[in-house]
Amino acid sequence: MQPDDVNVKNFEAILSTTHLRSQLLDSMRHESGTHLPLANHVCKIASQFHTSPDELAQLTDAELSHGCEDFLQHMIFHADMQSSTLMRVYESGLCLTALAHRSGPFELLDRIARDHKVEEAVLTLLVDYYSTDHYSVAQFIDFVRAYRTVRGVQYELTKTTNIPEPKRAGGRTAIGETPT
Repeated sequence: MQPDDVNVKNFEAILSTTHLRSQLLDSMRHESGTHLPLANHVCKIASQFHTSPDELAQLTDAELSHGCEDFLQHMIFHADMQSSTLMRVYESGLCLTALAHRSGPFELLDRIARDHKVEEAVLTLLVDYYSTDHYSVAQFIDFVRAYRTVRGVQYELTKTTNIPEPKRAGGRTAIGETPT
């Protein structure tokens, strides 16, 4: 199968048809090197093909039954992917790194951070959630204390300016540094 054979209109049908799904997987797995035109094309299509949240949940469940991350790791970035579907993916043990790269939902990132301390999930929570006005300085500091050993936390607190200064100062204190 070639990149031109896959588009937003036929992707769902390809995934739902056993021989077409197998053919696409085989074609993707035969690509090699650093330039992967089919895999890169499928990655883009999987996150934007036309479907409803319910159909996306059904396709996700079918992919989970295959125990295969090839399409699923890209489908989880689809705008219509519901939180409950994402949690089923998480609970399957598949796509952990890809799930950690999502910007939410909070509950998913929190589970990944608590259960696995995956850096991407922890840093997204730190910067995009706990550093906002929705969380107090005390909540921010508690979060930093809980994840101070995760690579990247100290960097965010000392080398970047994307966290408000009162929280950065409290966070630096929590990891054992004296605020400057």
